[in-house]
Amino acid sequence: MNLDPRVIAALFAHAARSPSAHNTQPWVPRLAALEDEAHPTVIVTVAPDRCLPAGDPEHLDLHLALGCWIESFSIAAAGVGLVSDLVSIHGRGPHLELRLRIATEQDSGREADGQGVHPSAGGWPRFGVVDLHHRQVDRGPLMRDDPAFSAACTQINGALAESGLRLVTVPDSLWRPLLRQASLYMISRPQIFAESLDWCRLDKRDPRYLQDGLTAECLRLSPIVALPGARLNTPTLRPWIAKATAGAVLPLSVGRKFLAGKRTGRRRESVRIGAGGSARRRGSDITGDPGATAPHHVVLVSDGSAAGRFGENGRGDGGRSDTGLAGEPEPISREIDMGRNLLRTWLLFDRHGLRADVHSELKDCPETNQELRRFFDGRLAPVAAFSVGRSTTPVPRSHRRPG
Repeated sequence: MNLDPRVIAALFAHAARSPSAHNTQPWVPRLAALEDEAHPTVIVTVAPDRCLPAGDPEHLDLHLALGCWIESFSIAAAGVGLVSDLVSIHGRGPHLELRLRIATEQDSGREADGQGVHPSAGGWPRFGVVDLHHRQVDRGPLMRDDPAFSAACTQINGALAESGLRLVTVPDSLWRPLLRQASLYMISRPQIFAESLDWCRLDKRDPRYLQDGLTAECLRLSPIVALPGARLNTPTLRPWIAKATAGAVLPLSVGRKFLAGKRTGRRRESVRIGAGGSARRRGSDITGDPGATAPHHVVLVSDGSAAGRFGENGRGDGGRSDTGLAGEPEPISREIDMGRNLLRTWLLFDRHGLRADVHSELKDCPETNQELRRFFDGRLAPVAAFSVGRSTTPVPRSHRRPG
């Protein structure tokens, strides 16, 4: 198979629009030497300096981001008639290596659709590079749209039916206090907070401003906050700012943790969006929730067939191993697959005119992670948490490094 390197470079550029925590863009793709012309191979490794050891110690967000990249590449490849198959997974975290084999539709014997299946299978529509570039995270105000949200969830949960994943909505009355608690937790940990600040691009003179991270525009920070923040957010001052801030908010964080403990044992009334798209809360329609004017709050959950980030006891499962794709999927290969499904979920929401505002801190904070698990009756583990609604203002583009 003759493969023009310029085609691969274009596919890399499209895949570079994939989402990643703090817009770190941890992937390093390259086309392997064409020793076997019949089966060109793309090798994807990880840039260690683009990992988040403080905020993502179990590498879940990293694996999800790599899954998003694999899916984006596959979608872009399908647009030029190429089928991309993930054939091996080795290592984990910063040592992860993924290999994709590329073939034409004729050579592979099947239609290229970005996931190795017919586009109608499982309910996923065919996506293209237009979808990849149109999808954006919107951290501004989102407007609720019940009909669009219900239609999108019906299609998404139908497509996720065989994956062990599904979407569950969380009422605003629970979401808001959990979000405050999780935000305080992240700020009260100096290493996590300093790491997050390091990926903020508040100064347009920063040589990294047009490459990665989160700009003041994307974070929706006003100039009153962004300008002094740019002067203070320096490598020298950053650790001191993180420690001072952590010390100031620690009492609030402890207080919210105590209040969360007081809630333990209470049964939360769950609002679930089923495969049929129906919304229920003890027989009441979702629009009857006091937070009905707020955007929809959604958690992508796993049925527990793979190890959760904190396990049943709230601790990480650092003993995971990688055995590739053979047999039952091991946690890392499953997390890669979760990332692929997460991207398709956001793309389908976007097709319905809806955008997401991501709140990973809800699953990263041990207390709110466990609170969500109790809300899900203890049977489901949170994979990704985000709000969904219609954008009400223009959405700034996050910058990307060359593919």
